[in-house]
Amino acid sequence: MGSVKARSRLAIVEHESPLSSYAESDKTLQALDFSKVNSNLFEATLNATASTFDKGRLDVVVDISCMSRELMARAFAWLLHMRPSAELNLHVCYSLAEFSPPPKGVSPNEYIAPVASQFAGWPAASQPTSLIVGLGYEPHKAEGAAEFLDASEQWLFIPNSPIAEFRAEVEKNNGGLVERAKRSNRLVEYQVDDPAGAYGQLELLVSDLSRRSNPVLLPFGPKIFFALGLLQSYEHPQAGVWAVSSERSVIATDTRPSGCIIGFHANFQRKAS
Repeated sequence: MGSVKARSRLAIVEHESPLSSYAESDKTLQALDFSKVNSNLFEATLNATASTFDKGRLDVVVDISCMSRELMARAFAWLLHMRPSAELNLHVCYSLAEFSPPPKGVSPNEYIAPVASQFAGWPAASQPTSLIVGLGYEPHKAEGAAEFLDASEQWLFIPNSPIAEFRAEVEKNNGGLVERAKRSNRLVEYQVDDPAGAYGQLELLVSDLSRRSNPVLLPFGPKIFFALGLLQSYEHPQAGVWAVSSERSVIATDTRPSGCIIGFHANFQRKAS
C-alpha cells in the first residue's frame, strides 16, 4: 500500500486494543502516512475530504480485512452515495488470516436486522421472504438466524477457502443446515479467492428470487462475501443485507496473515443527468 499514490489515506479505528499487533499496526500506519479516524467520525471525515477528490471520478481502495460488517456497510453506503455525481472505481482488498479455531461461548442472536438502512431492501408486501445464507464456521449462528426468519425458500452458500481447515469447521458447525440444503438441491459452493465468480453466482440467484420473493442475504463467513452481498443489495434494491447482534460482541484476538490476499474491482459509471 505504500506505493499507492493517494490524496487521502484513512485508517478507521473502531476500538482501541491492548493487543501487541495493534501497537505494531499503529507504527506501520504512521510510516505510511495514514490519518487515524475514530469510526464515529468516519462519514464526517469523508465529507470534509470529498472536496479534494477529482470531480466526476472517484478511485478508492478499501481494505476490509479488519473491518466489522457494520463499518463496511457504512463505508459502502457512503461511497455508493457518491455515484450519481461521479464515476466510482472501487477496489476491495481482503487478507485472509491463518486458521484459528472458532470462538467459544459466542453470544446468542438477540436480534436480526438490516445492517444499515441503505441496505434494508424494498420488500413487496405481496411476496414471501426468501433467504440466502453465507455460512461461517461459528456454531449455531446461521441456523438460529435462519429459523428466526422462517423463509419460504432458503439457499446456502458454502465457502471453499484457500485455508483448507476452514471448510471442515464450516460443515461441522452447520451440519443440519447443510444436509437439508443438499436434499433440496439448494447448496451453492463458491470460491473465496474468486470473488468475481462468487458475485456471478449471487447475481443469478438474487435476480431469480427477486421475481417471486423478497430476498434477504445473511452473509456470514469470509468478509469478502459480505462485501459482495452489499453490492448485490445496491444493484437489486429489493434485496436486503441483514446481520445479527452477536457479531458485535466478538472479542478481538491476535491473528496472523496467511499470505493469501484477495481482491476485486467494481466500476460504477456516473449516472446520466
